[in-house]
Amino acid sequence: MRNGKHEQSSKLSRIKSLMTSVIKAEARAAKSRRRFAHYRYLKIVYRSYCELEEARSLKRLRRHLVRRYDVSEDSHAIRMMIDATTTEPDKRLRSRWTRALEYAWNEEVSPEDLITFFRRNKGVAGCARLASRALPRGRSRRTSEDDWNDDSPEHNPLRYEREHKFNLTNARLPFD
Repeated sequence: MRNGKHEQSSKLSRIKSLMTSVIKAEARAAKSRRRFAHYRYLKIVYRSYCELEEARSLKRLRRHLVRRYDVSEDSHAIRMMIDATTTEPDKRLRSRWTRALEYAWNEEVSPEDLITFFRRNKGVAGCARLASRALPRGRSRRTSEDDWNDDSPEHNPLRYEREHKFNLTNARLPFD
């Protein structure tokens, strides 16, 4: 019994130390004027999530975040960590960050390779877009995979005609 309590308190202390490092990383990113400063913050969030997942401590993390910070119980653990630590007011950006990190987790990216993974997939927004296709949440109005292709003529026929078809009525031919 005593061993179990010691293990639980060590897990909680590890969670607290990881959250402290995430908060410090967010403060550095918020102060920075660099364009990709938030990548380091996201890398530390992802590294913390991976470590806690490996230690099977996510349930304890979720309980700690709900008790200590004003976060939703229904959210993914990554979203809860982001909501608890960031000062970013834009909820869409927080959602984009969460989806990108969920996609990285699904693709089994190591924390050391996260920034390279973002760059290969057109940044955080690109990863979030790929996550919306690979990991749908069931809230989208789109029904088939073809609906995601913006270049298909069925999606937007006027745009397709304007961009892809040559209209002979308005064209000036070289022999006129």
